[in-house]
Amino acid sequence: MKEILLSVLRDKNTGIADFRRASDQLAHLVSADTLAKLGTSVDGIETPVGTAGGFSLPGDVMFVPIVRAALAMLPAFINMVPAAPVAFLGIERNE
Repeated sequence: MKEILLSVLRDKNTGIADFRRASDQLAHLVSADTLAKLGTSVDGIETPVGTAGGFSLPGDVMFVPIVRAALAMLPAFINMVPAAPVAFLGIERNE
């Protein structure tokens, strides 16, 4: 799916609405994959039918997008971890 969304983003004929939609969908997929890699195993989650295992995120997650293209991805990450602080990093390219 990521490859299809990247193709939509790269296509010069993609309209603004389709570009935004593909960008948002790709950001959600990337944020889910990234945060899953940070998860740690948890035992003893109480469910309505018993005890189960699961995963949790560390409590010290912070999002630091590099100002430019990464800003489009920030809302997807914030949706996943609403309480995470956000810092900004600006980098100037010397061409």
